[in-house]
Formats: sequence, structure tokens, C-alpha cells
Amino acid sequence: MRGQSWSGTVTPQERPLIIQATLLPRRPTRAGSRAKIRGKGLQLVAPARSHPLRTELTVNDAGEFGLGRKLENLPALRGLGFQATRRLLDVEKTSQDFAFSEQVFREVTGARCVGDQRASAFRFGEQLAQALFSVLLVLRLLPRGFRSADLREHLAPLLGVDPSEWTQGRVTYQLRRLRLHGLIERAPASHRYALTDKGLRVAMWFTRCHARLFRPALGELFATDFPEKSALGRFDQEVNQYIEKAKLRMAV
Repeated sequence: MRGQSWSGTVTPQERPLIIQATLLPRRPTRAGSRAKIRGKGLQLVAPARSHPLRTELTVNDAGEFGLGRKLENLPALRGLGFQATRRLLDVEKTSQDFAFSEQVFREVTGARCVGDQRASAFRFGEQLAQALFSVLLVLRLLPRGFRSADLREHLAPLLGVDPSEWTQGRVTYQLRRLRLHGLIERAPASHRYALTDKGLRVAMWFTRCHARLFRPALGELFATDFPEKSALGRFDQEVNQYIEKAKLRMAV
């Protein structure tokens, strides 16, 4: 079964769901190019924008999914393909629709208590929190969920450390935080976890706002050649003059 591939074509009814959202590189691509997501036992290939609406799943090692190499396992692999491509479609839709309420933001950025269990907050912009959410978006595409070892292997490089420095206790603590906040859920009778719908939206919001809004904006504000710097200076000067005119004292 090694090297056997499965491909599923998007139906006309499903096309409007992914026309406006793709998990692909934003730079122009040549016809026929693809975006690839590789796992240890599979390879998920999404087409470029100029390519037909098709997503392919190549299973490199059926044993990674508890299946043998005989042809009788082909229906199970086909179901695995549908599951993987459906997850990819969910990510593509959520990437364009991840509305975030004030209540959810306060729940995630504050401590969480579930019964007698307490989970610490995920502070927006914190290095560990941003790294966790970035890793969750990658692990979301695994059809059977992810294990603690998968989280360690992806998280440690983002933090600039070796995976061996992250003990099982540290990884378990982070999994517990994510679970109590409702961002991941544990599969019954297993040690695998899956990202919830809430977790997907939270991870998308945290990573996108930090990478596309706050970090670039702060870099421009403190740049020497920032074009709006003089306008901000004039605005600050006008505010100071207004305060002096109103004779307002600085609060002690």
C-alpha cells in the first residue's frame, strides 16, 4: 500500500465554500504548482489557484493509521482521505471567517477554572502562547489527531530550544491548559488530541493579528523613516498645548 494515492474532486455544491479561501501561498504561482503539507505517514496536497479544485492525500505508510498494506484496507484509506480533506476545507473556511467576541477573548486571556481545576491564561503576544497556537494550526490537519510527542517536536523549535529540553511533564501541563480552556479535546480511550472549533478560531485570531497587525505596525511606528511620524508628533504637540491651556495637572 506504500505510495498509493487517493484524490477527491470537489463537487459544484462545495465550490463556493473554498473559492474565497485557500490555504496556499499568497505570492503568484505558476499553473500546476501545489502547496504541500507533509506528515510522517501522509502527504496532503492542495492545488494552486489556477489549478482545478482538487485535493490529494498520499498515504506513505498505512501502518501509521493502524492499517495494513492489503487492498482490503483501501475503503478505510478512502475514508481517511475524506476526513483529511474535510479538515483542510474547514481550515480554509475558518481562515476567512473567524469572528472573535470580547467574551471569548477575555476567557482565553484570563485564568480558567473548571471544577477544582485551574488553568493559567494565554496572554496575547506572549511567546509561548503564540507558539502554541501556531503549532495547533499545523497539527489540526492530522486526520487522527496529535500526540504529546507531536506537540513537543513542533513547539520546541519555535521557542528556540531542543525538543529534549521539554520534559513530558511540561508538555502535559500545556495540554491541560489547552483542554481546560476548551481549545482541544482528548479522544476517548487514547492519548491523542484534536483541536476544537473554538480552538481553531482562537488560534487563527491570535496568530493572524499578531503577525499581520501588531508586529508590523509597531515596527513602522518606531522606524526612523515612518511617514506618519511627523503627523503623530504634531498631534502630540497639540494635545500638550490643550492640556497646558486647560491647566490640567498630571495625576499623582
